[in-house]
Amino acid sequence: MESIRNITVENIIGGRMSGSLNDVAYKKSLPCLTVGQVVHGSMGISLAGEEMVSVGEMEVFIIPAGRTHQLLHMAGKDGVFKAHWAYMDVMVDGAPMGDVLTLPTVLSRAASGQIYAAIRAICEEGILCRRYIAAYRMLDILMAHATGHAPEEADRTAIRRFVDANFGERIGAEEIAAALGCSAPAVYRYTAKYFGMSPANYINHVRLTHAAWQLEQTSAPVRQIALSVGFEDMPYFTRLFKKSFLLPPGEYRERRLAWDNGRV
Repeated sequence: MESIRNITVENIIGGRMSGSLNDVAYKKSLPCLTVGQVVHGSMGISLAGEEMVSVGEMEVFIIPAGRTHQLLHMAGKDGVFKAHWAYMDVMVDGAPMGDVLTLPTVLSRAASGQIYAAIRAICEEGILCRRYIAAYRMLDILMAHATGHAPEEADRTAIRRFVDANFGERIGAEEIAAALGCSAPAVYRYTAKYFGMSPANYINHVRLTHAAWQLEQTSAPVRQIALSVGFEDMPYFTRLFKKSFLLPPGEYRERRLAWDNGRV
């Protein structure tokens, strides 16, 4: 990791979950790095349709920004499941951490105590600087377990940055092509190569990821959220959201609130 020149962290948010969650599964995708820890019980995680891996009590899991994943919560013997986590926007040399480094889905138990203390500080510390200190301490641990991979290709970077900056507008292959200075057919080839989907599906994936984030973190009306991420047709938005996350937007928000408040 000696070649890395700069790491920045923004928008640090901590959260906790406690409730009678047993054999409860759901899908999600968030526009930020998630570092979580099972405090009581266990869970399974599947990233982007890969084989589900087990996360035991006090083990730490990592989910890169924008990665669709499925979670399965399993309660302890007392019927209770508990977890806590930290959400962060982490940029490494100007790119999302997951685009520059490969992180394990589950960390070794040797890191559990330090990560527990860092997440707890992020959740409880009222002084902003101390939350940032905790976040950077946690990142130091993650970096020790990360491996580098080839630099992101320029076309992939340009597409990702354009869509991230403009997903709330009316954009498609033509607009991406204009930004890249290439043809629309080339954009179709690029998104298939880099993201495994069409330009429209990639744009909608980014939009839905940000919609899920707003549903979890704000009280804005669902229609307002849909419009803010680029969906003008509510039935279409609801249909795509349910296809991606297994629940319609309103129910997704209600379930998340219930879980976070220990009412499930």
